[in-house]
Amino acid sequence: MKLKILSLVIFSLYFFINPVASQNILIWKNVGESVLVSPETGNENTSDWDIRVALAANVHTFTQVTTLPEDLSDFNLIFVTLGFAIDCG
Repeated sequence: MKLKILSLVIFSLYFFINPVASQNILIWKNVGESVLVSPETGNENTSDWDIRVALAANVHTFTQVTTLPEDLSDFNLIFVTLGFAIDCG
């Protein structure tokens, strides 16, 4: 939960500091189709779901890929999803 909040804060700060109308955003989905059931809603979510929802809610377009492109110079911001951190303690 703390990591999720920190990620959203960093995400928010980036757009506050760099409020360019047209960002070239890449989401590299590096995990296959791992799914986690949300305890709040019971919905199944993939690891990139929160990122996509936040971008769409703020009217940002993005490119989503499963293979990292060789040339990343076209992108201003890159998100890398690596699956879920599950608290086993």
